[in-house]
Amino acid sequence: MDLYQILKGRTNRDHMVEIAEWVGKDAERFAEVWRLVNCGEEPTAPYASWLMDFCLQLYPDHLLSYRKGAYELLQQPLHNMIHRNLVKHLYRVEIDEEIEGDLYDLAINKISNPQVEVAIRVHCMDIAWKIAEPYVELREELRLVIEGHIADGSAGFKSRGKRILKRIEKAN
Repeated sequence: MDLYQILKGRTNRDHMVEIAEWVGKDAERFAEVWRLVNCGEEPTAPYASWLMDFCLQLYPDHLLSYRKGAYELLQQPLHNMIHRNLVKHLYRVEIDEEIEGDLYDLAINKISNPQVEVAIRVHCMDIAWKIAEPYVELREELRLVIEGHIADGSAGFKSRGKRILKRIEKAN
């Protein structure tokens, strides 16, 4: 299957699910999906990230080998679909200590930026909480950031923000 040619054109959800099932547990096939996410070409890279989303829903452990690369991609000005799909799944895997602090800072910056798409900000709250949970100082910082933006946030931001604030309160 030529993923590049498929993702270069328009595709639909059912086709993405079918391709994700074809990728399955095969690490080499997922490596090709990852290569296309990184290619920087539109519409190929955003569509590849959409395919990656379906693959990771089936087999989240695929991302374990690419955590550092995912963090590096999040620092680049890429299509929102790529960022959204990366943060959605970074929360679901164990985060390397090597990138933990930098990823926390990146998540806090995205949460604090109202220009960032709501879905990205919401998933970044989850990432920041996952990293901050064992640290009182980070929990307090996260609380202040969420409280500072919750009043002007969208319904999704407010909902996730309230949920994280309850977790912070319970942990304290």
